Amino acid sequence: MDISIVSGTYNRLPFLKRMVETARSSLKILSGLTHEFVLVDGGSQDGTQDWCRAQSDVRLIEHEKLFGAVKAFNDGAFAAHGDYVVLANDDVEFLGNTLALGWIYMQDHPDCGIGCFYQDRNKRDWHVESMPVVRDGRQEHAPYGQVCIVPKWLGDRVGWWGDYLHTYGGDNELSSQVYALGFKVSPVPDTKVHDNEPDDDLRRINNITGGKDPRAVAGHHPDSWKWGKRWRNEAENLVGPVIRDAPAVEFPFSVVKERVLYLPVYEQGWPVQKEQKRGLREALGRVTLVSEYDYLTRDAEIGGAAMLAELQRLCQESQPTLVLTQIHNSDVISPDGIGTLRRAVPNARFVNWNGDFWPDNLLSEAGLRLARSFDLQTTVNRDALEKYREQGIRAEYWQIGWEPDGVGHEPEERFDLVFLASGYSPARHKLVGFLRNLADVKFGLWGPGWPDGWARGQNVYDFVEACRCYRGAKISLGDSQWPDSGFVSNRVFQALAAGGSALAYQRFRGMEELGLVDGETVIVWEDHGSLEAKVRYFLAHEVERQRIARAGEALALNRHSFDNRVQELFGWVGAREQPQEENWRW
Repeated sequence: MDISIVSGTYNRLPFLKRMVETARSSLKILSGLTHEFVLVDGGSQDGTQDWCRAQSDVRLIEHEKLFGAVKAFNDGAFAAHGDYVVLANDDVEFLGNTLALGWIYMQDHPDCGIGCFYQDRNKRDWHVESMPVVRDGRQEHAPYGQVCIVPKWLGDRVGWWGDYLHTYGGDNELSSQVYALGFKVSPVPDTKVHDNEPDDDLRRINNITGGKDPRAVAGHHPDSWKWGKRWRNEAENLVGPVIRDAPAVEFPFSVVKERVLYLPVYEQGWPVQKEQKRGLREALGRVTLVSEYDYLTRDAEIGGAAMLAELQRLCQESQPTLVLTQIHNSDVISPDGIGTLRRAVPNARFVNWNGDFWPDNLLSEAGLRLARSFDLQTTVNRDALEKYREQGIRAEYWQIGWEPDGVGHEPEERFDLVFLASGYSPARHKLVGFLRNLADVKFGLWGPGWPDGWARGQNVYDFVEACRCYRGAKISLGDSQWPDSGFVSNRVFQALAAGGSALAYQRFRGMEELGLVDGETVIVWEDHGSLEAKVRYFLAHEVERQRIARAGEALALNRHSFDNRVQELFGWVGAREQPQEENWRW
C-alpha cells in the first residue's frame, strides 16, 4: 500500500463522502498508486458506518462513542498499511492533484518527516500554520502538520499524536517529535485543501471559547496548555522543539518508486487500441507509477502548441523520473519540444521507442536530431541501430511484447493456415495470391488493403479476435518485408503467445537472437516454394507441429512479455537517482 488516508468522523456523512471522493480524484494522476482510507467513527447515527462498510477502499474502526480526536487519529494511523499516512479531518476537500503531489514530494525528499498541505482554514488564503520552535537558542515559528503526509515508520516511531492530549494539539505534538528527531516539516508546493469548517455538534463539543469557559486553563484550551507545558524550557523561557541540523536516526524507508510519463502511439481511426493496447502500460505499472498521455489524439483535438503546453504542465505536476515516448517522427513533437519537456523535469531520463521500420524517418537528419534529444533511443530496426551508434547516439534494440488480450480466447472457425497482415505491398499480394491457390489447404486471411473477397475481415489492434484466428489454425504465417533490417512486427509474438498454431515465419536477420529457431520454436521459410513444402510437411506431421507450437508459446510467454521488456529498459537506464539535498531554512 502506498498511501493510507486516516480520519476521525462523527455524524458528518455528507462531508466525509466529499473528503473521500476528492481524495480518490486527487490520486488519479499516478496510475497504480495504491491507497486505503482508515476511518475511525465515534458513534455516528447518520448512516456513516453503513456507508463506510460499502466502500471497497475503506477500513472502518468503530469507537462507538467519542473518545476525542487524538485517540481517533492515533488508532487510525497505527492501523494504517500505507508507506505514507495522510492525516485529514473529515470536513476537508483535496483540490487538484494534492495527494499525488504530496506523495511525490515525500519520495523526492527523504529528509522530510512531514509534508504540510496548504489550507484555507479559518477563512484565510492558502497557508500552512506555524507553531513555536527553538532554533539556535532563539524563539522562532515554523510549520506544523495539520492536513499532512507522514512516512508510516516515522509516525509509528514518535507515537503519532502522543498519549497525553484529548482533542487538540496532536498535530503540534507529532510535528514537535519529528522536529526533535531532526527531520524537516515542510510545505508541499502547489497543494490545496479546502476546509469546510461546519458549525455542527462536533465543533461545539470540541471548541472551548476562552477564558470564561470553565474548561479553559488561563484562557487556553486545556490541550494547548498541556502541549505548551510539555515543550517549555523554563530556564530559558522558550517554547517548542529544538530544531536540529540533521536527522538523529537513519532513514530506513527504502520504497522509492519510479514515476513514468508514458506517451504511446494510438493511431487515429482505431479506437480498439484504447481498450486492448495496454501491455506495456500495465507492465510499467507493476514496477512503477504511470501517467499516460495520448499525445496524437490531443494534437488532433487542440493543436500542437496547446498539446505541448498541456504536456509540459503534466510533467510539472507528475514530476516523472522517466519519460518514455513512442515518437516516430518530428511532425507532432519535435526535438525542440523534447527540450521544453526536459526543462520542465530536468532530473528525468528521456527514452524514445520507435517501433517502425521506415529508415526515412529513423535516419533522416530530422530523425537523427530527434534521436539525439533523448538519453536513449530504442528501435526494432537493426540497420538503424548500427547507424545510430555510428553517429554517437546511445541506442538499443528493443522489441515489442505480446498484449494480454491476445491470450486465452477460443476459436470460432478452424483453418490449416492463417495470415493476419495489411495488404500494403506488391510482395504481399503476390504471396497471398500464391496461398489462395494451394490445393487442399484451408487458408484464412484477415487485414485491410486486400482486393474484395480475399480477406474475411480485419482485426488490426483487436488482439482478442486475432487470438481466435491464431488458435483456430494449425499453422499461422508471418512474412519479412525487410529481412536484412531485422524488423518484425508484434504479430510474431501475438501468434506465438496465442498458442495452438505453429508459427511459420520468413527468415530475417537476428531471429535466432529472439529465440526463433527453425524446427524448435518456429518454422522458418525462405521463399514460396520452401513455404509450401513446409506447410504440407507439418500439416501431415501433427505431433511435430504441436511440439513446435507448444515451444513457441512458451518462448513468447516466458521471454517476450512486456514485463521482460520493462526489465530490459531499466537495465539500460539504471535506477533513479536520489535528488540533491536542499538547504532548507525558514
